[in-house]
Amino acid sequence: DLAAAEHHLVQGMDLISGMVSIDVNMLWQGYAALARLQQAQGKYEQALATLDTFLPLAQRQHVAPILVAQCAALRTQMKLARGDLQAAGHWAACSGLSANEVLSYLREREYLTLARVHIAEERTSPTNTRLSEVLFLLERLLAKAEADMRIQSVLEILLLRALALEVQGNHVGALATLEHTLARAEPEGYIHLFLDEGPPMLSLLRRAQRCDLVQGYVTKLLEAASKTRLTTSHSQAPQAGSLLKPITARERAVLQLLLEGASNREIAGQLIVSVNTVKKHVSNICHKLNVQSRAQVIARARRLRLL
Repeated sequence: DLAAAEHHLVQGMDLISGMVSIDVNMLWQGYAALARLQQAQGKYEQALATLDTFLPLAQRQHVAPILVAQCAALRTQMKLARGDLQAAGHWAACSGLSANEVLSYLREREYLTLARVHIAEERTSPTNTRLSEVLFLLERLLAKAEADMRIQSVLEILLLRALALEVQGNHVGALATLEHTLARAEPEGYIHLFLDEGPPMLSLLRRAQRCDLVQGYVTKLLEAASKTRLTTSHSQAPQAGSLLKPITARERAVLQLLLEGASNREIAGQLIVSVNTVKKHVSNICHKLNVQSRAQVIARARRLRLL
């Protein structure tokens, strides 16, 4: 239920933005969740813009490097989903990550992104060397996730293992791993955990359907995928000329500071106005851009290149 998810997420992020002291971990969780939601809606450009919005905030709030690294990894995952393998490969080459290093839970998102990149690279330029490293890495990550009973991580790792085995040519192993994952995921009703892996996962799910594996759940996933594609194909990005009303000069000044990550209080100080006036400007901008939160304002403004 993406509409309800977006409604609650917008409310939560608005509450965070109004706090005097911001918990940067909570802030990152909000931006990451919004980007994942936009990915689920097929809005990859918006997802990337959302993550790009977090970076200047991270610099202003002196965010821990690990959160910045997680942002870069999720950004790479979005680019990979959009088909930009070159950019994803560049991130992987510069990440400094290795399948043989001591694993850290805090870097799990980076390791999983690294696995996705190498699987995608093998799909286009087979060498088998990377796949052996990927499977070794996933085996180690799976052991840690199972030991810590982090079920969602377990399921995500298993899905990547299934995709790696499929690319390796081990179709029996890929289907067996997928069947095991489906059986564990079905009680919780996971949908986008599967769909966000894109066409390769859909292809594997169709093979599972032909083999009558976890039939009801697989059918549900494929129907959800069809509905998502239909919704995405009918949605069009708004153009700058389609705004309800033009952005005023004062609102542009507020918007510029929003893009730089300034809080309402900081904007008020720079423009020499009251905080209530800033809130009014932000509300007007939200109305004109047809969005509901500061994060969405920034993402939409970047898409429309208003500044």
